[in-house]
Amino acid sequence: MKQRRPLPWKRLLLGFLGVFLLVRLYMEYLWIAVFFSIFLAMVLGRLLWDFVQEGRRRKRLELQRLDGEQREQALRRDACANARYGGTERQTVEACIRETFGSIACTVSLTEPGGPEIDAALIPPDRVSPYWRAVTIGAGACAAGETRMELALLVMPDWEEREDWPLRVLRDAVRSFLIVQGQAHPGMTCRSFHLTSRGFAGAVLLEDLSSQYPLEPLTLLPTGETLRFYWLTPLLKPEWRYLEQRERGYAALVRRLASIDPAVPVRRLCEELDEDPPRASCVDPQTWFQEDIAPFVCTESGGRWCLGLDAGEYCRELFLRAGLSGTGWDWERLARAYLRRYQPDDGPFVEYACEERVFFAASEDGEILRRMALGLSDLLRYEPDRILALLVPAESVRKGTF
Repeated sequence: MKQRRPLPWKRLLLGFLGVFLLVRLYMEYLWIAVFFSIFLAMVLGRLLWDFVQEGRRRKRLELQRLDGEQREQALRRDACANARYGGTERQTVEACIRETFGSIACTVSLTEPGGPEIDAALIPPDRVSPYWRAVTIGAGACAAGETRMELALLVMPDWEEREDWPLRVLRDAVRSFLIVQGQAHPGMTCRSFHLTSRGFAGAVLLEDLSSQYPLEPLTLLPTGETLRFYWLTPLLKPEWRYLEQRERGYAALVRRLASIDPAVPVRRLCEELDEDPPRASCVDPQTWFQEDIAPFVCTESGGRWCLGLDAGEYCRELFLRAGLSGTGWDWERLARAYLRRYQPDDGPFVEYACEERVFFAASEDGEILRRMALGLSDLLRYEPDRILALLVPAESVRKGTF
């Protein structure tokens, strides 16, 4: 994130004050006004000079950043253009694809002029899977960071080869990870024209689909390097927003997708854009959000967002370990500690009205409460020790009184 330099308020204030005094002096003392005009012109000239120089400096830094990125992409492009599987390596990859996915019906070239030499192996529906599968061959010859990878994409059973958009999606994804981003690992995303033209916001890399299609890494011979296969999974806009809004978006999305039939994203990928009614996401953002923050409840009314919880017995043992009883006021203490630790700029914008058995927080900025609710819920479920650290003063831990 870019840091903005503070505006020269003192100089601006001096300039306005100078104009006011100049007008008064012109009315009373002409010779003093002339002298002061020269002084004011020097101040304003210096201010204008600093402003112009700052603009040039920012533009220069931006050009340097862009030039650096373009140079890195050019280097990666050249490296990928010259990367090829050796005969033994390609045979190993093809054998692994046949063992993992099934018999290869044919291969289609995805190679672009000046780009890496990549083919797509097409595996027809069989007893293992009722879907076509398109798997790249050649992407792993060029390292994406420290990873060598090949991509796989599920395609509907009635897919016809003349419909080449799935192959274009694969080709664009390979270019994005190998050349533009320079790395590939689960959770990474990409965007392309052929995805957005089908109504998708982008795609994400997964290690398996709904826990039904795991892809094991392959050891390349004779180099001994590890090649990983990733599923390229298209996401609709609600799913994309869910992935971006969650601080642990990938882990949360994987948990959600694990309960969904892998055919769902495949069907969506192959549906026509002019369908009636419009296509539906497998994600209901509001439902998933409420489930993610349960037992917290977040509501909005009149532009004001509220977050509530029935203190009751929820996480009572955790509070007892911290020497607290788990009342609504204890939850308020936890929320304030969480904001100080993880959202230090947001604390002043949250108000509380807690009671013994009720936790209640409100804010006019819904994003603050959403982030707090998601963060607290994740820590309570997956990292309770961090919650305990927020509840127990550090001095107590050091002194051994806890």
